[in-house]
Amino acid sequence: TNNPFPWMKHADLFVLSSKHEGLGMVLLEAMACGTNVVATDSPGGVRNVMTGDLRTQLSEQTPQALGEKIMETLNKDSIDFSPYFEPYLPKSITNQFIHEFIESSKRS
Repeated sequence: TNNPFPWMKHADLFVLSSKHEGLGMVLLEAMACGTNVVATDSPGGVRNVMTGDLRTQLSEQTPQALGEKIMETLNKDSIDFSPYFEPYLPKSITNQFIHEFIESSKRS
């Protein structure tokens, strides 16, 4: 489908079972839709997204562990994800870029 967000919004859970993953943008998209997420603890950006209390939503990379994490998460309330995707909003990224630019200009 061209627009997966209605599917994400109405899903009970979004599961990312990658062995390796970049930023994990799809996790941010699911969280922005208010959908609970579970991900395998894989090298890369997933650990950057799944911070704080979201670390409890990470699973070992085995089918058994992932299945247990899925069941555990389906049986608990949804999380307020807004603090977790705040750093990835355009305004936050722009402010960080400006800050880095200013700091780099001071060193030159």
